[in-house]
Amino acid sequence: PALVHFRAGAIDHHNAQIDLLLALLLMAAQIEQSAIKAALGGLMVSLSLAIGIEMLPAIAAVGLAVFGLFVWRGAPVARQVGAFGAGLAASSLLLAPALLPLSSLTAPVCDAFGGPVLLLTVGGGIGLMLMVRIDRYQSTLRMRAVSGATLAIVLVGSFLALFSGCIASPFGHLDPIVISLWVNNVGEAISFARMLQLFPERVASYYVFPIMTMGLAAMALIRSYPAERFCWIVASGTLAALIGFGFLQMRGLAGASMVAAPVFAASLGILWPRFASGPRLLLVSVV
Repeated sequence: PALVHFRAGAIDHHNAQIDLLLALLLMAAQIEQSAIKAALGGLMVSLSLAIGIEMLPAIAAVGLAVFGLFVWRGAPVARQVGAFGAGLAASSLLLAPALLPLSSLTAPVCDAFGGPVLLLTVGGGIGLMLMVRIDRYQSTLRMRAVSGATLAIVLVGSFLALFSGCIASPFGHLDPIVISLWVNNVGEAISFARMLQLFPERVASYYVFPIMTMGLAAMALIRSYPAERFCWIVASGTLAALIGFGFLQMRGLAGASMVAAPVFAASLGILWPRFASGPRLLLVSVV
């Protein structure tokens, strides 16, 4: 499901988005240690969404993890979370006029980079920066939870007020015959149920590895040290979002498979350290 996008000579937006997603995970996993990497993580989000919105579920999972990290820990990660928000908002604002005519920013473009996506990225980034600023004056878990919930309600409310059509079915305006004969048979957009009907022999090769890795990652999260826990939360949350998306549309499994590959090897290193050490871990990683 993933390597087809990286075949020789392929010019495809999926491979660039998968690369950017892996870069985002690498930056997010180290967000507690580096504000620069946090800002680069925000840039990866904007670049990915500027190419296409297929990775939006995974990006939302990473954003939610960063939000939760700040609510839970507060001041020790305030600079890094603020840098992530600043990188996200600033890069989105720079990319928008470079890629889009200004007159289109208010149009309800729901399936590509445009006003709705820009509202979420810029609003989300500014929201994180505001939470950090508020926390400087009253640094308590309750205040961070209240400020975060309030800003989230404002952001979601603004999105629904301005672009409510984006939460409807993207194919709702099409004739049912077109949906039946064409949309339901587009390879990358078919659901798990449809795949069982059309390609039952492919189901295991597409779904088993990411789901198995998700189980291993959940076990590794429980077994990991507190200092490593956020890395596993980010990895597990992103993988879960992509698998869930993969049940709705098969295209989510390309990202899920690529994310699962390093997570699988890392899970073995946590769960069976004696087995997964030295040459053995290298062998598992290659396989």
